[in-house]
Amino acid sequence: MKLAPGLSLMSFSQERLQSCIRIRLGQKRQADRGNQRPNVVGDAKLSNPTIQRWFNTSVFQQPAPFTFGNAPRYMSTVRAPGLQQFDIGIQKWFYWREILRLQFRAEMFNAFNRANFYAPDANFNDTAFGRISATLPPRDVQFGLKLYW
Repeated sequence: MKLAPGLSLMSFSQERLQSCIRIRLGQKRQADRGNQRPNVVGDAKLSNPTIQRWFNTSVFQQPAPFTFGNAPRYMSTVRAPGLQQFDIGIQKWFYWREILRLQFRAEMFNAFNRANFYAPDANFNDTAFGRISATLPPRDVQFGLKLYW
């Protein structure tokens, strides 16, 4: 969008919906080389999830030896946090004579500095099972100058 002669504003917004989480035991089945799944004995969805406890981990159990767990491949009631990010940029052109142009750019990624969390740990055998332990990068600001001749 043009604001004034030689000045323009750019914006980009991205939003991703919550994705289903795949709960696994972290060990391979010998029969088909796929990931073994635990047994589910209740509802894993929490009414007020926190990053320390994103879903109810107590409803998952180790299956009996030589049996398959009854957990579905993806838990439809347990979802990872979504993503919302808004990026903006502004650029200004400066002209000197016929052959020199200078471009100044300022760009802000995740401009509103929203915390976007990774999916929780879905490995039943991990000590961090059900916990979110990382976020995507915070706001990032960069400036640039480019000289054309």
